[in-house]
Amino acid sequence: MTPLPPSSLSDPPLSYPQHQAQICKENTFQLGPHSRFQPKRAREIAQQVVGDLIRKESNYSAEWARVTALKITDQVQTELKQQKQDRYKFVVQSFIGQKSGQGLMLGSRCLSDPDTDSYTEFSFNNSSLWCTVLIYALYCE
Repeated sequence: MTPLPPSSLSDPPLSYPQHQAQICKENTFQLGPHSRFQPKRAREIAQQVVGDLIRKESNYSAEWARVTALKITDQVQTELKQQKQDRYKFVVQSFIGQKSGQGLMLGSRCLSDPDTDSYTEFSFNNSSLWCTVLIYALYCE
């Protein structure tokens, strides 16, 4: 294959009209969120959902706790998605445990960008059980 002479590389193709307007194209990527995640609003959602599903006089049972924790997680996730936070992914965890005189510490880690990502938590206690809901909001570019 023989290389073309340098002058023919800079010439426009014959089918290209010479009078076409120049189009200026800009980058379409977005480096940050248009609206930031609001931890206070997410905490209010978790408080409402937990308040609807767990009463002050609720008693702990293992099967009830398993089903209720799944319901809490699903309902909080659904409510957060309805908030229309563009490009945010939500991770919701809920824990329900029995109070029987023991101590408990929960720990959680997440790699996140402090400029765009955030988290919040809500805790509920009564005489027989405790419930903790963790919400992580991760911005995906």
